[in-house]
Amino acid sequence: MIYCTADQQDDTVVWVLSLYREATDDDLEQNHHLEQVGDLIWNTRVEIRHCPFCGAPLAQAEIPAQPTAPTHYDSSGWSTTES
Repeated sequence: MIYCTADQQDDTVVWVLSLYREATDDDLEQNHHLEQVGDLIWNTRVEIRHCPFCGAPLAQAEIPAQPTAPTHYDSSGWSTTES
């Protein structure tokens, strides 16, 4: 999924590529921390300037002076961890 966020303080527009994995029946059998099909297992978010599929520049894409590092959220255990 690709979405746009706007920083209210300095009007910076940032595009984000978000990749995620949802639980399947097989995941439920292998991991007792997951409760139902569709539970989020992990999510990774990366700021982008260009479309990852066609390479076209995204409208009003700006990278702030201090870009946010890519984040990865792992929800496969008892609690969610961020790296």
